[in-house]
Amino acid sequence: MEQQEFYTFLSEATEAYRKQLKQELDVRWASLKLDLIKSFEFEVVWGLVSRQCSLVYQMSYSFFTWNELFLPIVLRCMVENYINISWITQQPSARSQMFIDYGLSSETKLIEYLRARIDKSEADEKFIKATESWIGQQRRHFLNEINVGSWNFSNIRKTAEEAGIKDYYDLMYPVASTATHSTWNYIAKHNLEFCKSPFHKDHRIPVIVEPEIEVEMFMILAKVMQDTFEKVDTSLGLTVNVQSSYELLKSSLYKSD
Repeated sequence: MEQQEFYTFLSEATEAYRKQLKQELDVRWASLKLDLIKSFEFEVVWGLVSRQCSLVYQMSYSFFTWNELFLPIVLRCMVENYINISWITQQPSARSQMFIDYGLSSETKLIEYLRARIDKSEADEKFIKATESWIGQQRRHFLNEINVGSWNFSNIRKTAEEAGIKDYYDLMYPVASTATHSTWNYIAKHNLEFCKSPFHKDHRIPVIVEPEIEVEMFMILAKVMQDTFEKVDTSLGLTVNVQSSYELLKSSLYKSD
């Protein structure tokens, strides 16, 4: 397949994927029986689902990021979201509130840090005011405690264990984390190569590689998205009649010549 033909092929396949992905999300949201007394539960879970959709949706446009240099960073984020969704949906009311408390506490901690600065800029003052206003839409600012230890965010492995998906964590998270943290077992493979001089004792030198488009890498993201949909369907007892965007993409990208 010629290069331009290949790009056209990917464009058509991903355009169809994006349309179906949006439909999958819309159909699931429309199928919910909203309880406005517990709106925070829906906001947390479906905010995370929407985050998953947004990540894979945007990455579907960026063919040149479909490689081991970039996509594992996005994959780590998506796997963490999947784990958190799995954990939260086990006890939606209590754990959704913990999720919100953590986020509000983090914002409060940040603005208190900025407020304490002697050399605050105009941008800092605007950020403080805007953030206080955002927090105030949900909770009176002076009642918001700084308590960032109320949620398992700092220990995603423990969260996965409590959610009963430790195997999912083991399969995906550590591998994706090597790219995110640029550990030795990542950079030695992707950012260094052996010097070709026979007199330099095979030392490694830095290199900027020109990676090829790896369709399989993007399919992993799409699979995590599919897993996310299946998790909320099972956890929330949803029955939807809609074509899988993942299956559509897979049939498009791997169709016979």
